[in-house]
Amino acid sequence: YVEAIDLLATSGPYGSPLSVAIETRKLQIVQDVAALPSDIPWRQFALESGFRSMIALPLPISGDEFGLLAIYAAEPNVFSEEAVDVLSELAADISFGVDALRTRVERTSYRTRFEASLEAAVRAIATAAELRDPYTGGHQRRVAELSAAMSQELGLPASDTNGIAVAASIHDIGKLAVPAEILSRPGRLSEAEFAIVKEHAQAGHDIVEGIDFPWPVAEMIRQHHERQDGSGYPQGLRGDEILLGARILAIADIVEAMHSHRP
Repeated sequence: YVEAIDLLATSGPYGSPLSVAIETRKLQIVQDVAALPSDIPWRQFALESGFRSMIALPLPISGDEFGLLAIYAAEPNVFSEEAVDVLSELAADISFGVDALRTRVERTSYRTRFEASLEAAVRAIATAAELRDPYTGGHQRRVAELSAAMSQELGLPASDTNGIAVAASIHDIGKLAVPAEILSRPGRLSEAEFAIVKEHAQAGHDIVEGIDFPWPVAEMIRQHHERQDGSGYPQGLRGDEILLGARILAIADIVEAMHSHRP
């Protein structure tokens, strides 16, 4: 059969069901090969191969690709109306299955690329903060590690833990909007200067808001200085109004700041 595929694929008025179905994209049936004119090129080969009846069913696949299901029988007049209906349904199922498999592969590939792009974006953002203020960079990494450990201890799903760690790794990115002389001052800040520092939570939210993270990263960044009693900033949220991820991040942020040397 394979060696004679060129013969079976011959087009034109004497083409086989295989070739005609490919050309027309329509179902083709030959109920009795022996009844065909003797000068048809592929007729003798079909008879010698034991093919008396044939059906070729198109397999429409999304895009420009196209397949074919060819079935051969040793007896004539095998493909009744009922058989054709069943085989047509089979062909449709095969087409659907091919599309479904391709979609799954494409989705997996896209997700892999998407996650890699997100990781690259997070690294770039974290690096930007670290270049301006090396303390902030190291602080963010340590807060991310502590936040992930806390999330795991709480039994959160791996995806939620990853999201919290991502938010933690860039939670102080808004400090790019704070003058360096204020960030690095060793003494106590004035009320006006501290008000400027407090703007970093909202600024961080605004910087990453346009990135399509699968977690509420921007909101966790905005809320990481909120407090359970409502005394935090910038929105004065309290209790369960604060995202769980932001509450975990807030604790990790405070603990790391108390534990480390800082200006």
